[in-house]
Amino acid sequence: MRLSSRAFVVITFCIGVLLSATNAVARTIYIAGDSTASEYGLEVFPRMGWGQVLSHFYTDINVVNLAQSGRSAKSYIDEGFFDELAASIGSGDLLLIQFGHNDQKIDSPERYADAGTDYKSLLMRYVELAREHAATPVLITSVARRRFDNGQVVATHGDYPQAVRDLAAEHHIALIDLNTQSRELLSHYGEADSKRLYLHLQDLHTQNLILQRNGGLKSDDQSDLQFALNDEPTVDDSHFSEYGAYRVAALVARELAALDLAELSQFARLSGFAEPAPLSNDAKQQATIFIRVEQDGSGDVTRISDALSRLNDSQAPAIILIGEGVFEEQLMLTRDNVTLVGKGRDKTTIRTSLLRANWRQDHFDDWGASTINIKANDITFMQLRVVNDYGLITGDHSHQFALRLLEGTRIITEDSTFITGGADTVSLWNKDSGMYYHRRGYFEGYTDFVCPRGWSYITDSQFFSRGGAAAIWHDGQRQESQKLVVKRSTFDGVQNFILGRRHYDAQFYLIDNHYSANLSDTPIFRVTYEDQAKNRPNLWGDRAYFYGSHKQGEPYAWLADNISESAASISAKQTFDGHWDPEQKLAHLKVVMALHDVSVLPLQARTSPAAKGGNAFEPEISAVTLANQHIERFPEPWLMRKSDGEYVWSYTHGLVLLGMQRLAEQTGDTHYNDYIKAYADHFIDEQGAITSLKLSEFNIDSVNAGNILFELYQTSGDERYKHAMDQLMLQLKWQPRTRSGGFWHKRKYPWQIWLDGLYMAQPFYAHYQREFGGEPNRSYDNAQQDVSYQDPVYQDPVYQDPVYQDIVKQFVEIEQQTRDADTGLLYHAWDESRLQPWADPVTGRSPGFWSRAMGWYAMALVDTVEHLPHNHAGRKQLGDILNRLAQAITPYQHASGMWYQVPDQGQRAGNWLEASGSSMFVYAIAKGVRLGLLDASYTDVANRGYQGLLTHIISTDQQGKVHVNDVCRSAGLGGEPYRSGTFEYYVSTDRVSDDAHGIGAFLLASAEILRAKKTAIKPL
Repeated sequence: MRLSSRAFVVITFCIGVLLSATNAVARTIYIAGDSTASEYGLEVFPRMGWGQVLSHFYTDINVVNLAQSGRSAKSYIDEGFFDELAASIGSGDLLLIQFGHNDQKIDSPERYADAGTDYKSLLMRYVELAREHAATPVLITSVARRRFDNGQVVATHGDYPQAVRDLAAEHHIALIDLNTQSRELLSHYGEADSKRLYLHLQDLHTQNLILQRNGGLKSDDQSDLQFALNDEPTVDDSHFSEYGAYRVAALVARELAALDLAELSQFARLSGFAEPAPLSNDAKQQATIFIRVEQDGSGDVTRISDALSRLNDSQAPAIILIGEGVFEEQLMLTRDNVTLVGKGRDKTTIRTSLLRANWRQDHFDDWGASTINIKANDITFMQLRVVNDYGLITGDHSHQFALRLLEGTRIITEDSTFITGGADTVSLWNKDSGMYYHRRGYFEGYTDFVCPRGWSYITDSQFFSRGGAAAIWHDGQRQESQKLVVKRSTFDGVQNFILGRRHYDAQFYLIDNHYSANLSDTPIFRVTYEDQAKNRPNLWGDRAYFYGSHKQGEPYAWLADNISESAASISAKQTFDGHWDPEQKLAHLKVVMALHDVSVLPLQARTSPAAKGGNAFEPEISAVTLANQHIERFPEPWLMRKSDGEYVWSYTHGLVLLGMQRLAEQTGDTHYNDYIKAYADHFIDEQGAITSLKLSEFNIDSVNAGNILFELYQTSGDERYKHAMDQLMLQLKWQPRTRSGGFWHKRKYPWQIWLDGLYMAQPFYAHYQREFGGEPNRSYDNAQQDVSYQDPVYQDPVYQDPVYQDIVKQFVEIEQQTRDADTGLLYHAWDESRLQPWADPVTGRSPGFWSRAMGWYAMALVDTVEHLPHNHAGRKQLGDILNRLAQAITPYQHASGMWYQVPDQGQRAGNWLEASGSSMFVYAIAKGVRLGLLDASYTDVANRGYQGLLTHIISTDQQGKVHVNDVCRSAGLGGEPYRSGTFEYYVSTDRVSDDAHGIGAFLLASAEILRAKKTAIKPL
């Protein structure tokens, strides 16, 4: 049956707290399951799992979704995800267990389990795990597939749902029969309408639009369009659309509440999905009214003002859904608790053309002088573009409003744009009790175009000043706690635009914001009048607080930190002194809309995966804690990781220890140096020989750990460390090379250059040459017989140094051999002989891209440049390579800030957002900006990447231990067992936690972020 598209009412009964006196509410819900519950990224939108959105039903409960696409109860255990779950879950948590989709696949032995025997035994392992950790297990039957026969829903899971029911009854386990409930949901919608719950993209044009919106297309030529999943219209009756994911998550949340296991948010305690029954008078006071506005007549009304008029006889919460188009209207909101939701700021525009001075000629006050005028409380605007274009048309840039509050409080805007051609674009003026919240907004105007009175919190927004006057203004004269907080936002505008000003007492918190080079060197100031009577007393002094400012170009002293990190962590709720939580209100609104046929959530809410436990950390806290815990775990550093089955001098050790060395430079903590020295002294004997090093293997990886010896030698003067470096340099002098002059990766990998190898050798090679010089390289001389440098930049005597030429040339050569002409990405390796099975017979390239390989190469570039002479032409060459690589990888940065294991294949099953490669990219980009190799705009890329690491990779367990998750343990090419270098190979590698690759790379990234934080341009 088809649900009405006309105005309808959602009953929101005010039921009491559902928990019994003996049951405690879980603080964390863990999900172990398959693809119907798992996380999906922007690149496959609108595909979503129900576990991806379950967190929207709660305000005080953390949801950690560990469901994995394609897994069964068996393969989830075999592939290590069960161990990850075991390391995370703790006392008082809930564990939701849903498997069955893949367990029944008898043709997939790695996943199959018989329903009556093995399947039940496997599920009991999850139950026992939860109980061992004093957590509560909840079994969930598999959600239904969409399959109909003669209008009736067909069961497709065989005996598996009943096996779950039987197991729950036998062992007294909490049960959610999602299979039965989702089949009832399908029956309610019917065969046709139920398609919107699943992935039914019925025409190619729709798929193209989705991909274009998500940044997935690189060409406007229709013949070049590629689709995320298929070349045909997508029909997937197993996996959910955004809308379907919310509907199924609602079933889970409702059942958890009924089981007294997790208190459902009050605003999300909704009635069933049937058509609403007639309401009693009491119920009407608690109802949510939906009204649709469509200009083509397909909604309830065609004008927004008509929708507002319909609300005059009711005080129930109301949501007005506004379709696409430009609405030439002047809106007057006089009724509390109204939400206006558009289709998107690029699709729904509300526009007027009004000048305040003209309006006031015929009116007593400003009521009506704005595009949107408010005399009400609890008003929310989402996904709208609101414009007053008077000044844009006439050139008069005096006062003109897009959003104006005369009376009321608790105003929210999200994902909306506000533009005028003059002053006071967003004027929310309640001096006594005004509270306002803006998220992901865009504000544009000429003077004071964001000018709140009272309390205001703005985050993740953009400001653009068309005039040279101040962009922001605040009036906080009525109470000392009144403030304007702007966080994680950007300010840009015309040349020499001014940041802000005030007329009265005010308080500004400007935290982690970006300021363009056009910003005037003018601190926030107070306007004074010639008429002294207008200059009110300044009760609380000048209060403009800054923290974590990013300024392009010349830094300004007044942007420097002048509050503590703790003060800068102010939240929205703290801004409003605990009287209002707008973020909770937004979450509730989205749940209500998504559950009732409204798919309007912004892309960020759609695609942000659940954090893997806990809150994000500051770089110093997380890195120092991680490093200290690593030392506690491995007090003997040479035992931290084996290489080829042995505890030997190793590049992985060197990576971790170099990360600690860099961290010590930023924190001043010397105990890391003691740990590093203990490692070196274990392997280096009294004569300075590295005892486990086998020069005859010519393993380029062995050189990397030598980077820790420079500082040890400098601080101690111990000649053993110099002799050890000489030994490594001896290896490089005799290292076999390709005919073009590049180091072989290892003796057993002849004629091969891997991107990894550039990091293993070149920074040490350049650093050694800078510190000690040295005789010409024998292998270098032999390799250069057919090479000549004709570039005039090499004519300077400095450039004639053959070692520096050799170092730079190897970077240039491997980029030329591995760079893909279409994407700019670099293939993992190159075989000059073309003899390896993995090598392309024409180009010699390996078949695929691997993030960590490019991460090694990017780090090698910035670490090598640091040691080249300041006037060496190679600095520019390496900088150019770094720029090309940065330009290539940036489009593949996921919305979370991370990069996939295989960066260009994010939409494919099995791929994951990988920790070590992402950390390396963050380090190289941040350092590249610091060294002047990359434009400062790349700071944003590093920011997003590092925040992604903190949010999605770093976790804490119940004992407070910090972990680095989702690390590729190892990957290579050739060898035994054979490594093909294909997508399938890279995603089949071990995905682990706390591996040295992830720890070392994260420590390096953190140290670089900490260093940047101490400069005028601060990434975080």
